[in-house]
Amino acid sequence: MTRIESLKDLLAKVGDGVELFEVQVVARSMASKARDDGQTFDWLLIAQAYQGSLDAAKALHEVFFDGWNVGIMNRVDTGGWQVLIYPVGPKIYDWCCAETPARAWLAAILKALIAQEEAA
Repeated sequence: MTRIESLKDLLAKVGDGVELFEVQVVARSMASKARDDGQTFDWLLIAQAYQGSLDAAKALHEVFFDGWNVGIMNRVDTGGWQVLIYPVGPKIYDWCCAETPARAWLAAILKALIAQEEAA
């Protein structure tokens, strides 16, 4: 499975609200492949953000998108949270929604990573 396929699979699992174990399997696989390529990919931060840790979501944001803007909004009408991350400049990614702000932030990070992979 390619990196972009893994990111899309992980984003789908985060969006579907699957069991933590399923998220960990994909994230650990990505970490293993990144390590083989001489890169780092912290699967534990992904698991913690998935479980609701804003500290972990913020740490992931800083790893991949340091200096980018983040908007977090509680949507009372939908009962969920929306997060948008975007660089300073014209390119803006779609809002990502989830039941917790950390999970929505994780989804936004994954979506932005996918967009970067597709643009490369």
